[in-house]
Amino acid sequence: DPGPRGADQPREADIVTIGAVIGGDHGVHPRARTRGPSRDGSGNGMGEADYYLEQPCMTLAETARVRAACRQPLILDESIGSLEDLIEAHAGGLLDGVTLKLARLGGLTKARRLRDLAVALGLRVTIEDTGGSDIDTAATTHLMLSTPEAARFHTVDFMNWVTVRNAEGMPQTADGFISAPTAPGLGLRVRTETLGELVCEAG
Repeated sequence: DPGPRGADQPREADIVTIGAVIGGDHGVHPRARTRGPSRDGSGNGMGEADYYLEQPCMTLAETARVRAACRQPLILDESIGSLEDLIEAHAGGLLDGVTLKLARLGGLTKARRLRDLAVALGLRVTIEDTGGSDIDTAATTHLMLSTPEAARFHTVDFMNWVTVRNAEGMPQTADGFISAPTAPGLGLRVRTETLGELVCEAG
């Protein structure tokens, strides 16, 4: 723990510390302030460090300014909400990878369409969500593992981020890897007692 960094302490010192902690076999994936102006993304103070920069600005126009001033590969997240957004960003040379969140995109079907396009465009793909537990993690994991291996970037084991586990059957992560359930469907046994009151009933 390097302790708090003062306003006059160079960020390069933090980079050296982070590099020493994670070792040379792991990637660094910092996230810029999404809603900051483009100067926040390009003036990130990370010098020649080897890393991917995610979502430096909210708009594609601002991202284009960062792209021109930043040598690091860019991953876009919130600014990609549709097939049209992805096509526009790729045509402008604004991204090297994309983060697809199920809730933001409208579910698995829409996320899969963007995933397939991203793979066809040769982009690295991250599949995750805005949060969740076992059910959500199973959905993102199945979609991630159905992505061609060469295009996979990373995903998130949200089930380990929360205190309420809403299903059984999700394999535990091990050594930084995650696997999907093998039973039919999502492969889970839902713990209905964790879901609260019934909202509606169909059929």
